[in-house]
Amino acid sequence: MKKLLILVFLLFFLVAGYRVYLSFSKSVWDGKNRINLVFCQPQIFIFSLNDPEQEAVVLFLPSQTFIEVIHGYGQYRAEAVYQLGEIENHRGGELLADSLQESLGIPVDGFAAISNFQFPISKDKPKDGILAAFRLLLKGGQTNLTKWDLLRLWWEFRKIRQDKVVVVELEKTGVLAKTILPDGSEGFEIEPEKTEKIAQEILKDQKIRQEDLTIAILNGTSHSGLAEKGARIIKNIGGRVVEMGNTENGKCQIRGEKKFKKSYTVKKLMEIFRCQWGGEDLGSHRAEVILILGEDYWKRLTEKW
Repeated sequence: MKKLLILVFLLFFLVAGYRVYLSFSKSVWDGKNRINLVFCQPQIFIFSLNDPEQEAVVLFLPSQTFIEVIHGYGQYRAEAVYQLGEIENHRGGELLADSLQESLGIPVDGFAAISNFQFPISKDKPKDGILAAFRLLLKGGQTNLTKWDLLRLWWEFRKIRQDKVVVVELEKTGVLAKTILPDGSEGFEIEPEKTEKIAQEILKDQKIRQEDLTIAILNGTSHSGLAEKGARIIKNIGGRVVEMGNTENGKCQIRGEKKFKKSYTVKKLMEIFRCQWGGEDLGSHRAEVILILGEDYWKRLTEKW
């Protein structure tokens, strides 16, 4: 009997240890640098925590804001994109996060959806509501964050003073254009070129600014405009883009000297564009890091699941 109890305890600790390991290894947030999350249902807002500076940003999208949905779905109301993704491929959070990333020109690292969330997120003092949302997510809900991510985010955010939480209502910033919907009601569309000032002022990634690596962006496809799309996101978070051009290589990859492979900038670019390390061949380019956007990235933007 004693041996059986010892075996049960060992098995329990092995299973618990494995779960802890998985939570660490699949963690989305490094606990040190900026992370951007989109909360969906019932209202859409982006929560951004910049832990080194002990500040947070909450960016609210008004209802009836139409965004261009990736994978070729066209324009949808932002609040309907999550459900669209669930119907299509059970990946609503991913579809919403990636579509907002392209529309706003900022990285969206994660998503969180809580059904029947009744706690109001106040636009005057959103802190209590967001902390409540994190607590609920620890019990359940749809998210790509691990329990470890959620616990750390809750813990770090609760330490931030209310006056360090910047609230941005997109409707009041001038980055939205009014549009008339088929039923005669008013809606909004995001004007991409106008989001840059807001992003660069309050959503910059301080670590990327500090590393200050020069970046070249090359379009590895026959589709025009891909390098410009990538450059917009990188510039908005503080990256230094020094060159844009074309190349025949059709695969999404990042190149640079070996010493930059483990830099925060390269790791962040890999996460944003889902590219792999492509070696040290820089060709005739003088940038320290080269980002090649290929057919796989183009398909992610335009091909339906």
